[in-house]
Amino acid sequence: MRERSDQVTEQQMSECTYWANSELQPAGASLRLFCFPHAGGFSSFFRFWKGLCHPELAILPVRLPGRETMTQEPSFTTMSDLLDSLVKLIGKQDDQPFAFFGHSFGGLIAFALAHRLVEASAMCPTVVFVSASRPPNLESRLTERDFFSDSQPFSNHEFNRTVKENSEFAEFVLPGIRSDIQLSKSYRLDHGVRLETPLVVLGGASDHLVQPVDLIRWQELCRSDCTIHIFKGGHFFVKDFAGEVLSLIRKSLAANQI
Repeated sequence: MRERSDQVTEQQMSECTYWANSELQPAGASLRLFCFPHAGGFSSFFRFWKGLCHPELAILPVRLPGRETMTQEPSFTTMSDLLDSLVKLIGKQDDQPFAFFGHSFGGLIAFALAHRLVEASAMCPTVVFVSASRPPNLESRLTERDFFSDSQPFSNHEFNRTVKENSEFAEFVLPGIRSDIQLSKSYRLDHGVRLETPLVVLGGASDHLVQPVDLIRWQELCRSDCTIHIFKGGHFFVKDFAGEVLSLIRKSLAANQI
């Protein structure tokens, strides 16, 4: 029996996490892609995909408690609690096929959630996409200072520039950053279990935070197909090369008969 944090009630675990950005969910969509942003990131991170998506694909960015418009909600303190909540919410949305996409820290959530759904004997994603995400069989390097130092690999990204230059914005997002770092450190990989779902790994050729050589280690965590695709750009190549990334997503979903 897993221990549960006292900071998050049973009711909050079933209600406080929800999907945002309805403009990314076309009415005729037959497939849902649940998307998890980077550490401290917002669900709006995936808004740049608007207008590029296939009409049959609904993008559902995940908004976690303790950030954005949910700053009054308590943040999860352990990955186990977060996964329990997400399993319940996915269960309410499993009337259609679905897949997961996670960028950076969000990739860890996508991977861990796919495992947890198997444990719960629930409907599982057809494909899991992890983008610029360090595999959990390697030690996590992310720290709070990564969001403020000029020498860090993604210091030129708009989100990180704003954190450094705008003290009010930094105060607003820091709780989410700290929460995600804590969640990452709380995750314990079960080395005896491998992902049965096809895994598609994306990386940036000039990403120094998660280098292409690191991405190879994802293959050790997948029993099914694991393909690795390297794009131009750094840690946030998914935004700079959104069209190419979405093209890969569509091809991968089609290859898995969705």
